[in-house]
Amino acid sequence: MSGNTYARLLSHLMRGRVARPRFGTEDRLQILGPLEARMLEADTVILGSLNEGVWPAHPTPHPVLSPGMRAAIGLSAPERRFGLAAHDFEALAAKPNVIMTRSMRGDDGPTVQSRWLWRLTTLVRGALGDAADEALTPEKPWLEWARALDANRGVPRPARRPAPCPPLDKRWPKKRGLSVTQISKWVRDPYSVYAQNILGLYAFDPLDQTMGGREFGLAVHAALENIDGASTKLMEKLLKQELSKAGYETHSFARMDVRINALAEWSVNWAKDRKDNGWTKVDIEKKGRLEFPTNGEAFILTGIADRIERKGSDTAIIDFKTGAYPKYKEVQAGFDPQMPLLGIMLGYGELGKKAEATDYLYVKPGDKEYSLVKSPPANTKRMLMNMPVMRSKLCRT
Repeated sequence: MSGNTYARLLSHLMRGRVARPRFGTEDRLQILGPLEARMLEADTVILGSLNEGVWPAHPTPHPVLSPGMRAAIGLSAPERRFGLAAHDFEALAAKPNVIMTRSMRGDDGPTVQSRWLWRLTTLVRGALGDAADEALTPEKPWLEWARALDANRGVPRPARRPAPCPPLDKRWPKKRGLSVTQISKWVRDPYSVYAQNILGLYAFDPLDQTMGGREFGLAVHAALENIDGASTKLMEKLLKQELSKAGYETHSFARMDVRINALAEWSVNWAKDRKDNGWTKVDIEKKGRLEFPTNGEAFILTGIADRIERKGSDTAIIDFKTGAYPKYKEVQAGFDPQMPLLGIMLGYGELGKKAEATDYLYVKPGDKEYSLVKSPPANTKRMLMNMPVMRSKLCRT
């Protein structure tokens, strides 16, 4: 068994176990019950909850046996626990340095001090008379210190809201640029782009992260690069190879066989269908970059076209989506400009041979309809014509 497999097995076995935090592990402080506390020695002993009903606790009535019935059958009276509690209190109160505490109010209103604390107070007042108040006053103002922690120190004055405005070359000093997918994120959530590219904040992967949609999508994308002319068996083999590279364990393929077989069959049929309709592959995973000249360092727009096909004078940009693809209205409104931006890069010759994209296709592997054809947004040509203006606007943001 490999180390990676053992770690996953151990994690799986430990999921059903409950691990509760251990209290009282601080070397300088231990919270104990009366029985455990009597067996240990400490520099200072704090006796808490010295209220009647807490220490000593009220006896709980038995649901069946009354006190008389208990006595008749030879069982001890419930009040016997008062004697045991008194013995614990006597042993702890006789320690060299003891602090006795109680709360003046509880959940139901004012509380009554414990009978032992009341008895000690009565004895002190009887023995010392007028000097009893001084003797019963703590040597240090513990209560005042505790109350000072939550005391109101006047009206808080919040600091002014940060409003940094550094020059542009200081905000994004190196490698100023975004990918077409990041532009889509920028439109919907600009702060995430700011946090990542300007502040340099990146989210860590969760501990013990399991395989998910991201790894599956990368594996499918890699396998689809060899879709042309491949048989169903070859595609099955390629899918399993790429899934293994992505981190999937070989033993997990048994429960994924149905899905893998369906994807392999779909990919072969889809490629054949495209070929029968006159489309030929021009490029796959084609990387492009479009430079925007600025006053300082250039702003670079990058993108990757999963697949570019041509049919006569028509050119199609294909994007494989294993998850949900954007709706046509979202693309048309500019909320997801990935495809239009790739079309602009193709129009500028930054994705191979200069051409005008006539079709945009979002293809979800495994869809019954093979693909979802998206005509280019009506404003794509206008975007191409106004590209110099768009460049200047983008570089000023």
